[in-house]
Parts: sequence; C-alpha cells; structure tokens
Amino acid sequence: MALVVCCLALAAWFVAENPEQIKQASAEMTSLQLSIAFVLSLFAMVAMLLSWTHVVRSLDIPISLRVARGIFPLAQLGKYIPGGIWPVMAQATLGRQAGLPAASMGAAGVVNLALSIGVALVVSGLLVVGPRPPSFGVWPLLAAATGVLLIVSLSPPFTSQVRAALRHTRWASFFQRAVPRSGREIRLAVAWCLAAHLVCGVHILVLIPHTEFSLSSMLYASAAYALSAVAGVLVVFAPAGAGVREATMIVLLQPVATPAEALVVAIASRLLLTVSELALAAAQARHIRDVLLKSTS
Repeated sequence: MALVVCCLALAAWFVAENPEQIKQASAEMTSLQLSIAFVLSLFAMVAMLLSWTHVVRSLDIPISLRVARGIFPLAQLGKYIPGGIWPVMAQATLGRQAGLPAASMGAAGVVNLALSIGVALVVSGLLVVGPRPPSFGVWPLLAAATGVLLIVSLSPPFTSQVRAALRHTRWASFFQRAVPRSGREIRLAVAWCLAAHLVCGVHILVLIPHTEFSLSSMLYASAAYALSAVAGVLVVFAPAGAGVREATMIVLLQPVATPAEALVVAIASRLLLTVSELALAAAQARHIRDVLLKSTS
C-alpha cells in the first residue's frame, strides 16, 4: 500500500508543480479522441472476454459465449478489491451459479491470469522498436522470453507431461481438471489476448496529442500499456493496479509524449477502461439479478 501512496503522492506533486502544462495537455485532448479511445477500449474488453472464454474451453468446460458474457465482465469488477484473487473467486462463484464446476472455473481463472501476464510480457518486448526507445538494454527481450516460456508452460504438450508425471499422486485428479487440454483453444486465447493489447496500444496512441501514427509508435504504445498492465497485476494490494499502472505508463510514454501529456493520457485511459468495464457489466444487469436471487433462495 505504501507504493500506491507514493505513486499517488508523486502524481499530485507533479500536478501541483506543473499546472499550466497539465492544463494545456488536457485542453489538447479533444472529444473525438476520447470517443475513439472509448470505442477501442470496448473492443479490447470484448477481446479479453473472448480470450477468457477460450481458456475456459481449453479445460474441457462447455461454456457458451452467452454464459461467458454473464460471468467474465461481472467477475472482472473484483479486481477493484485489493488482493488480486477476487476475480478468480467471482468466476468460480458465477460459474457454479451457471451450472459449471466451480473448481475448474477457478482453475481457468488462474490459467487465464497466467496467460494474460505471459502475452503482456511478450508484447512488452516491443519496447525495443519504439520511435525513440530509451536505453532499456536487453530487459524487454528478456521479459518477452519469459512471457513465451509462460505461455508454452500452459500449452497441452507441456501440461500433458505434468499430468503424466503426477498421475499416481494425490494431485492427479486436480491436474486432470485444472490444466489446459486443448491446444487449439489456448492458441485462440493467446490470439485474442494479443489483439486486446494491440488495440489498447492504439487506444493509448489516440489519446496522445499531436502524435504521429505509425506501426512503430503503435507497437511501442502497445508495449507500454502491456508492461504497465503487468505492473498493476503484480502489485496485488493496489485495486486494479491503481497508481502503479499509471506511474509505469507515464515513465514508458516519455519517448512519445511530454510528462504532462503522459500523465493526462494515463489518467484518461484509466477512466475510459473503467467505464468500459462498468458498461459491459451493466449490460448483464439481468444476470446479476438472477445470480442474487439464486444465492438468496
């Protein structure tokens, strides 16, 4: 929690020391930019929903897209509670209400979290292709390699070896249910998660005033968003990575934006993504009512 407080304190200090720059950066952000960025954030959220759906199916859980729409957007709101585990618990609870095995749904949530981190680390390797990349050295490539290893560890060729090695242990039945069994579904999950991060990169780029749109700048923005998202996930005591994600993004956006612009972009992006998540969850109002009625009956 101290880290979050420090991040917020530094942001408040920067705003107090640079009021004119912040005001100018905010004034240069048009309603058209915000509207386009909001639509892109919705696309990204839908892509993450599809990625999670394929992860669930990779565990041989027969989930339809209609049921997935009633679980994932609501469960994701749990990340705004400090602790990091609440989205997984919500997925298990809502899955059980939908007639799906709670233990397997919880396992799917853990696999999805690991897959999301893996894909984000791979995308963060694109920091080396930015328009004016800072002296990061080789660590973005090391992060990308770590992401590849994490994704490979979730693929059936590896998980089948784990199941075989543990088939005579007391963990055998658990791993039969808790690890991916379909390579096709995992590949689709990776593809949709990758698409979400690339869309978020365009979302960030749209918010930067007077930015130059190019493939390299889009890839750099995607990498900056992805690494910021990883930082937010790893700091589990921060609600949805609040403060930590924004601080990381501000630092990483320095090659393509002024510090004042980076701060405004980070805050605007957070607000738009939060509104997108709330909008998708609100679209499942009937499902919320049904779950509450079942839980109290």
